[in-house]
Amino acid sequence: LHLLAFTGRWRPGGDSAAFLVLGRRLHEHGDLVTMTGYGDGVMPGYPWLLSQLIAITGSEESAITAAIGLNLAATLAWLTFVFLAVRAVVDRPTAVWVTLLCGVSARAMEAGADVLPGMVFAALLAAVLWAEAWRVGWWRWAIVAVLLVVMVALRSVTALVVGAAWLAWGIGMVRARVEQPPGDRSLASTAQRSVWAGLFVVFAFLFFVPGVRRDLEVLFTGLLSDGPGRVLGATREALVWAVPEGVIGIDPSVYVGPVLGVLFIGAGVALTRVRLFWGVLVLAFVLPWFLFLSTPRYVVPVLPLLLLGVWRLLVLMERRWPGARSGWAVLAAAGLLLAANGVGVGRLIVEQRGEPFLERYRDGKYAAAMEVSHWLRDNSLPGSRVLVTLDERPSVSWWSRRDALPLISTPAMNAGVLYAVEPLDKAARAAMTELGWSLGPALFEADDPRRGDTWTLHEVMRPTPSAEPTVGE
Repeated sequence: LHLLAFTGRWRPGGDSAAFLVLGRRLHEHGDLVTMTGYGDGVMPGYPWLLSQLIAITGSEESAITAAIGLNLAATLAWLTFVFLAVRAVVDRPTAVWVTLLCGVSARAMEAGADVLPGMVFAALLAAVLWAEAWRVGWWRWAIVAVLLVVMVALRSVTALVVGAAWLAWGIGMVRARVEQPPGDRSLASTAQRSVWAGLFVVFAFLFFVPGVRRDLEVLFTGLLSDGPGRVLGATREALVWAVPEGVIGIDPSVYVGPVLGVLFIGAGVALTRVRLFWGVLVLAFVLPWFLFLSTPRYVVPVLPLLLLGVWRLLVLMERRWPGARSGWAVLAAAGLLLAANGVGVGRLIVEQRGEPFLERYRDGKYAAAMEVSHWLRDNSLPGSRVLVTLDERPSVSWWSRRDALPLISTPAMNAGVLYAVEPLDKAARAAMTELGWSLGPALFEADDPRRGDTWTLHEVMRPTPSAEPTVGE
């Protein structure tokens, strides 16, 4: 199934295009400083990897194909480590079921087809779960440390993994202290050292990892500005859409989604009874979704744990109410989970194999963006910039090789030839009016079938500055 979905075609998207722009920038200029701001707080590991693929393959198109092929290999590694980890902690039959459910996951397959670090990160996290559960030798912690170093270069959420490990360690020490015989103080000093070591690691992440600092700033800024409204909206989005679709592979109804979301999260957190670190890790990943933002692809790293929790819940039901009916109910639930993901997998394969691809991919969302971008690339001077206030801004930057900006906000952005793509939002229009700018004649048009409107490219007409110096000057 994964080979059927593998075509080497780039699935355009905002985050994916931003990583590609950064990879190109790193390959051509050796830094991640872009006027578009994509490089602010981004972990450098994946842009560096893309820049190396561009250098090795010799073309950006081949680098995209190689990156998707790498994700396919990461998917195989992910499934392997999921099987090994679950087998080490639970048993082999359960590991087979969980690996099967992960293998046919529509969201996992989609993550493997994207040019994003998500699947590589998921494979590394699965390797951490396996190494942490490995009972052979103390040097498993050395393996975990190396894996975490690679993971933090890819995604800032590695801080959640470290925090979960520290919290699970602390809870384990408290449990051991409670069960310790009276008068024995050996565990007390060990627990104290563990707490200080954990605090040191947490503060090291906060001060030395820019991506973690940026994510915390965005989180607290949003909470302070929106307050309870932000939390309620994020919680609804996570429970109704992100978590259920991340597990079953298709968008559930607004009535069924919250029930499934609570069920899946509760089953994952309940893994504390099986492996303390696993249940705490699920909780650590879920809490930011309730506070800030979530999408189905954010579920993929902890998907094996959620599926393991669901499978244990089904087995528990079968044991609690023994009989033929409960056994059939368990099989029916597992069959529905497979069938729902099968629908999502089928859609993905049809979408990947469809021709023409960009007209079928997401109902043609990016077709107009590519046409406008190619016109800019072929007809505008290098260094030109374009105002784009739609979600396709990073894709326009990638295809056109021009900086696509949401708004002119600095004098440096005002330099050179400036274009604008309509429709523009109110903020961009208000800023242009305040600056005395206007749109020139239409240079190029492209139909957008998804929105039912037309992308129109204009040159921005700016007043010629006066030769006489102003008071400010």
